[in-house]
Amino acid sequence: MKLALVIAVLATGIAHANSVRGTVVATRAHWSGDTIVTEADVRAADGSITTAVQLGGAIGGIGMTYSHVPALVRAGDAVELFGTAKRTLAGAPRWDVSDVAHVAAAAPGSAVYGIQRTTISGHPLYRDSGCIHVVYDASSITPEAATVLDEAYGAWTAATATCGGLAITRGYESNVPTASDGLTSVHIRHDAWCRPATATDPELCYPPGAVAVTRLVFTDNKFDPEDGKIIEADMDINEVGFDLLLPTDPIPTAPTKPALFLRAVTTHEFGHLIGLAHDCGTGTETWPTDLTGTAVAPCEQAPMPIQASTMFYAVGALDDGPSTLSPDDITGACAIAAQLTCDADTTAGCRASSPSTLWPALALAGLVVRRRRRA
Repeated sequence: MKLALVIAVLATGIAHANSVRGTVVATRAHWSGDTIVTEADVRAADGSITTAVQLGGAIGGIGMTYSHVPALVRAGDAVELFGTAKRTLAGAPRWDVSDVAHVAAAAPGSAVYGIQRTTISGHPLYRDSGCIHVVYDASSITPEAATVLDEAYGAWTAATATCGGLAITRGYESNVPTASDGLTSVHIRHDAWCRPATATDPELCYPPGAVAVTRLVFTDNKFDPEDGKIIEADMDINEVGFDLLLPTDPIPTAPTKPALFLRAVTTHEFGHLIGLAHDCGTGTETWPTDLTGTAVAPCEQAPMPIQASTMFYAVGALDDGPSTLSPDDITGACAIAAQLTCDADTTAGCRASSPSTLWPALALAGLVVRRRRRA
């Protein structure tokens, strides 16, 4: 059995206890600390309005998207809100959008890889340099786990060595903040599967079925010549709901939670970090297309080569296969890397000042740092 790396869409005929079904009548994005969230007003059959909150969105020329989180709903979508509205945002009850009908209409195609795109224009996300410096949070990542992460990103660096200038390097620091700060970071969450709360904003929790989540921050303005440029990426890995094994760990004989290989999970996630989407469509996300605009196949009809690839949407329990890139994975990575170069002296990362307010301030000022856009 394979475990979905994205939370599955529930059958629309099933109702859940403590749930609200209805239709989205309006949406709006705003900042919660350094995170963009999108609120959706849902009108139930009795006419009452309930507000739900999703991670991601676009505001002030800045976009934010999360892997393995259901796609943002739109006006007219049928949704189900379930659970208990126990968290708050700006003093209001907060629900999460879980079950979405027809978020992404099936668009069967022949593409073997997908590229992530902007929220507004649908422009492919891109980097203006092949140099990607990633900082591991030593407070949550052991040296042994760091070695596994090195192997995961090393697979992508090696695969693109002959087709472009993609080079991933890493740092290892304690107490790396979870913030929009221009720093690409990796955290393993052990205590709560959420972005931590701040002094003024609540924690923002991820779907419990997501093994990992990668957040991309990018220019999202169709009138900006740098529309689609990735500004930063941050990866969170779920040790709360999953037992993520190192190569030397014994196989659990009586597991209390699903056991997966950390290397398989993070190799997949580094694919998202460089800009790849899934190589098949689930319907819970914007339907992926390649750089030419050709759609990928539906996941339930995906041929075996796609099911065996790193960027397939699901991974089997104790399956280390995704640690090895397939030819299709390499095709996608090279489509990105072929447009990039990396100079050795630009691989060092840098922190921006005032990390908790950097992107909101840029958005309000209408300012982004302008660099060379890819051809």
